[in-house]
Parts: sequence; structure tokens; C-alpha cells
Amino acid sequence: MAFGPKQNIMTIKIDFTPKKVDALKKGRNDIYAVVKYSMYEEMVGEFKKEDYPGDDNRKLEASEYEGVGFNYSAIFEYPYGDIDIQLMYDKAGKNKEKEPGLKLEAIPPEEDEYSIK
Repeated sequence: MAFGPKQNIMTIKIDFTPKKVDALKKGRNDIYAVVKYSMYEEMVGEFKKEDYPGDDNRKLEASEYEGVGFNYSAIFEYPYGDIDIQLMYDKAGKNKEKEPGLKLEAIPPEEDEYSIK
């Protein structure tokens, strides 16, 4: 789209299907996109910088497939800028009173087959 409300927006698509690490395959963990973002200065007049934090953790949606595992995906948008995304995980379904906050760990290197577009 050359003109319109989304002409200066990047659409980020993430797709991750764990194949090797059993704990990730069975949905025992929540998967997050850890985003480091910096909006280009020329976008600041068009978008509010405070609407797009520099550091953000975006939980990916989990869906079971073929009864044998999970697929994790997300689509989100940012104004043009510099962006770095790393996939990490945290234990799913934990008691927030006993285990407050995220304790994110890096996706193991053997699960490096995911796409971020």
C-alpha cells in the first residue's frame, strides 16, 4: 500500500513450531517475542513514540496441531524503525502469586528453525 494509514508501518509475522525440545513441543511453556525497537525520527510526527515502547515482550498465540505439538505465532505492527526480535520462553500456567514476573530463557539452539518476517 503506497498511501493510507499504514503506509509507514512494518508488519512483523512470527511462526515457530518446536520440533526437538519436548517441553516446548507439548505446550508447557509460553513463547515470547522479546522486542527491542527504536522508531525512526522522521516517524515521530506521524506516530506517538510512547505508543511503541523500546523494550516489549509479546506473547505468541499457541495452537495445537495434529495432537502432537504446538505452533506459536504472532502478527504485530510497528512504524518504520530499527527492530530486533528474539524468541524466549517462560513456564506456562504458573501461579502468579508464587512466581511473579517473567523468567524468560532463550529458545535452545537446536530449535532455531523459526521465521520472523
